[in-house]
Amino acid sequence: MKTKIVTLFISILVVAHFNQKVFSQQQRESLLKVLGTFPQRPPVKVDTLESVQLESGWRYKIEYLSEPANNLFDEPEDRIRAYLFIPQHKPDQRLPAIVAIHQDADNSHLGKLEPAGLDIDDGKHQYYDDQKYGLELFLRGYVVICPDRFGHAERRRILQGDTQLVNKERDADFYNHRVGQLLMKGRTSPGKEAYDLMRAVDVLYSLDVVDTSRIGTIGHSAGGYNLVYFMSADPRVKAGISSCGFFELLNFFNDKEPVKRWASSALPGLAKVGKSADYLAALAPRPILLTRGKGEWLGHPDGERRSAKHVQETVELELYSRKHYEALNAGDNLKVIYFDGGHFFTLLVKKIAYHWLDKYLNFTKWQREESLIQRLDDLCTQTKQQSEESALQCVLPVEKQDHIRHLIFIGQSAKAAALIEESQGQIRDFSGTKFKNKKVKFTFYAPAAKEVFVAGSFNGWNPTKDKLTKQSNGRWETSMSLPVGVYCYKFVADGEWFIDPQNTETYYNAEGGENSVLVVSR
Repeated sequence: MKTKIVTLFISILVVAHFNQKVFSQQQRESLLKVLGTFPQRPPVKVDTLESVQLESGWRYKIEYLSEPANNLFDEPEDRIRAYLFIPQHKPDQRLPAIVAIHQDADNSHLGKLEPAGLDIDDGKHQYYDDQKYGLELFLRGYVVICPDRFGHAERRRILQGDTQLVNKERDADFYNHRVGQLLMKGRTSPGKEAYDLMRAVDVLYSLDVVDTSRIGTIGHSAGGYNLVYFMSADPRVKAGISSCGFFELLNFFNDKEPVKRWASSALPGLAKVGKSADYLAALAPRPILLTRGKGEWLGHPDGERRSAKHVQETVELELYSRKHYEALNAGDNLKVIYFDGGHFFTLLVKKIAYHWLDKYLNFTKWQREESLIQRLDDLCTQTKQQSEESALQCVLPVEKQDHIRHLIFIGQSAKAAALIEESQGQIRDFSGTKFKNKKVKFTFYAPAAKEVFVAGSFNGWNPTKDKLTKQSNGRWETSMSLPVGVYCYKFVADGEWFIDPQNTETYYNAEGGENSVLVVSR
């Protein structure tokens, strides 16, 4: 009985220590110990399997050793395949670098292909949807490595003769089997993931083009979850973005949770020394950004309640960790974005996240973009102060603002600066001026269409409000009276949206799509 009381007292002391605002080295070591043992990392030897020249640089498919063969369980060599992106650069230039960590979802066969912006549909490389953050950061000037995670894609150890590309049950069984091997050796799944990602950093360190003082990491969902443990284990990583990823593991196994979890995702002993939030807090003062969709469980049973609970859990993680960041005068280094949406890495969130990342890893670029954004904001304020609403519509409508911001996001700063300069010179031309409406004609050629509408910023993008009339030559036409200004629009033919093929000027919208531009002049 006395032994139990002493053990309980020690546990209380350990937890109390973890509630301190600054983590000691001993506390950090206790957290790392929960991740399990880490094997000694072998020397780096990178084999190049594929080289593809891109407009902005090179994409390589590479392979390197994670761990040698293990005779205890007859395990073969554990080799990692990854995509490596290297931007065009000067011979003596050193670039920031990123480890891009892919998600889980139902796509264990995709792995590295998603952050690399590649799908495997019909064996052809195609751009993937919201997961291509590795490719996007390469286009923003980063060296990027996108490795296959443990148990995914080319690391699944599929049995010889198994030709099924996608088989969730099979892949889950192999994964659980391999986690069992890890546990038998005193290791864990998150610990193994952290170790493998450290090997990706080893590869980056071996490249002359990489500035090793500016290495960051990014991941979505399970990739964003493992990112925090990875950063905890590897101080070489200076900043991270976890998209819809990190959560409190102690809550994960609560008996009141409707979904029962695999034991393979557990961290043995975590409840004795702290909680998942401690790993996040212990990163202080290193910069980290978390995102959380407010509707990530919508569409699932009891989705509204579970989504609200998910958000609240993230709020608690943030509050718990923030006191540790603020104790080190680094409150700004912890950022959390809560957005209206589901379990996605949306473009609007990416625009904030990538700009934030540049501040810590690519400061010159961040300064340049920050200056443009500030000029645009000042111009908006200045324009709104004009006496006539028409000044705003003629100089800097919302559609043009979105276009300029997207140009900045995709690295076309010169074009953005030119548009800002152009708009700046127009303000005085429209100040205090009243305009009459002008008649505008819309024409769209669609001989096989049953009905055609025009939708745009002038009618609230209503796809069924302004209908065109079909002419004998297959063209559809309509006219309307609009105030002087700048508008965006598209045609809607039988429910499908089209840019005006007769109009070469387009603006990007906030989501990165393009719309035709209409300028109604005085």
